Amino acid sequence: MVDVALVLRKLASLDDYRKQVSEFSSVTVDDYQRDWKVQRIVERTLQMMIETCADIAGHVISDGALRTPETYADNFRVLGENGVLTAEQTAVMVEDGQIQECRCASV
Repeated sequence: MVDVALVLRKLASLDDYRKQVSEFSSVTVDDYQRDWKVQRIVERTLQMMIETCADIAGHVISDGALRTPETYADNFRVLGENGVLTAEQTAVMVEDGQIQECRCASV
């Protein structure tokens, strides 16, 4: 059974990250491109959000004895294949997972 308390803690963290990154919603593209500190904060916070979503997905996948994902993006494909996510949600999360994979590969 999925550890509900754990997932709720992760969802709370996700909400905190969302609030933190929303503080930068008024930053223009030009300002963003000029300010490496803003870039670092926004990009790292988004990375943490993607990692948190993938971690939650991993718990659901493990609990449901679903196929083992091969990549970050595949976590969300597995959930989509099993009706946990809608097709639209799956597409968005797969794209986010692919961004995370690119970031990890470049480090």
